[in-house]
Amino acid sequence: MAIFITRTATDPVCGTVVRVARAAAAADFQGQELFFCSSHCGATFAADPDRYVAASSVPSCRT
Repeated sequence: MAIFITRTATDPVCGTVVRVARAAAAADFQGQELFFCSSHCGATFAADPDRYVAASSVPSCRT
């Protein structure tokens, strides 16, 4: 019996839990690997990364 572990990460822009293997975008920021649910969230992060890394609450992109 094989055991599979799915690695996940939280998108820092919208808070969506993302499967790392299926992330639409990824970035390396200050030595931390980040993953995004969409190319839009990746681009939003790239435009102002400090805003999202330091954010204490995560806004939703599902509006």
